[in-house]
Amino acid sequence: MLNTGRLRDHWHAMTRTGLSPRLSAHAPEPCLDLHPRDAAARGLADGALVNLPNRLIATIQSQSLTTVQEVGAALRAGTNCGSCIPELKEILADAQRSHVA
Repeated sequence: MLNTGRLRDHWHAMTRTGLSPRLSAHAPEPCLDLHPRDAAARGLADGALVNLPNRLIATIQSQSLTTVQEVGAALRAGTNCGSCIPELKEILADAQRSHVA
């Protein structure tokens, strides 16, 4: 299973809980947890580094999306509640940075 980066003690968009080092202390770095059979089928050894392409960033770049509202429309996801807006803004910034690089 792959999650969005939220850990055991995080919730919502991590706008508050993501700022607390203590809440992240039990996991010093991101990791991908796979069943050993799934890892073996993909040729991954325990502790191996993996590169996971970000389809959301690829969509943002291919459709030249520049606003949170455009991303919401492309994903057919509502952005009215506001909880996802900080995270979507960061994803938009990442897409712009990686597109330039």
